[in-house]
Amino acid sequence: MPWFQLGLYYFAAWLCLLSLGFVLFRFPLRPYAVQLVLSALLLTYISVLIRQYDKIYLVATVQPICAILCYRLIFRLRLLYSAMITVVAYSINFILEFLLNMAFVQFQIGRFLVVIKDGSFAVAVLILFIDLLLCYLLSKYRIGFSFIPKHNRGKFVYSGQNKQLMTAFGIALGALLVSSLTIFFIAEYAFYFQVLVVILWGVVLRMAYQKEVSD
Repeated sequence: MPWFQLGLYYFAAWLCLLSLGFVLFRFPLRPYAVQLVLSALLLTYISVLIRQYDKIYLVATVQPICAILCYRLIFRLRLLYSAMITVVAYSINFILEFLLNMAFVQFQIGRFLVVIKDGSFAVAVLILFIDLLLCYLLSKYRIGFSFIPKHNRGKFVYSGQNKQLMTAFGIALGALLVSSLTIFFIAEYAFYFQVLVVILWGVVLRMAYQKEVSD
């Protein structure tokens, strides 16, 4: 699959997965639309890199950790809640993938192992649509967990330190995406772009730390 199409799929998949995690714990999605998109873009970049360099063994470790960091640093949730939301959403998708693969091969173990090894785009697309359906049903009927304290589920205010932090994050994310293109088109400048990206993310982390202290 071309990297552009792969990126579009990963973006849609991450957007659905992050939204599913929020909806499961009865978070409102609309106030967090900007953060959801930015998080999905960042996780898409990481996923495409893993696929591009054929490091599939990192999927089960790097991707969940990055998702937890997104919930923690971008959505400002506590680490425990970030890990909890990520684990629950991942578990649902893992169960869906297992059941759909079993259904696709009609419980024939040999063919099931082949599907697991080679991957199935059809299963991945079905999981994406099921995640969307679950988000819709859970939101409409207000089904989900509600034990996360209300102060962790409030509306995100795009002003003050939040505005500065999200602006810096957006710039750093844009630089990250541009730096990946330099590897393919102007490789002689790739190193300098990577250094710039590291500096920008250092600024973002410093701002996140300062906001954490002030809160």
